[in-house]
Amino acid sequence: LIHAREHLSAAYAVAPHVRATRQLLGEIYALDGDVERTVQLWKGLDMSQGQLMVREWWYEAFGEPEQLERLTDAIRAYMRTG
Repeated sequence: LIHAREHLSAAYAVAPHVRATRQLLGEIYALDGDVERTVQLWKGLDMSQGQLMVREWWYEAFGEPEQLERLTDAIRAYMRTG
């Protein structure tokens, strides 16, 4: 996760408007348990195509229960801001 965070943070610094970068960087923060930062990154993103549901499925399918729980917590917080 450290390398992913570094690369995504660099990409975000250069182009903060890129949706995929914001979504994935937010996911990294969610996995770190930083729900507030996740929600800030995800605010204003169009997630209407089930992007977050797919990510939850991925962590469940690959047997990552801790990461799934952290991501789900962040998704719930994000949905409450909607």
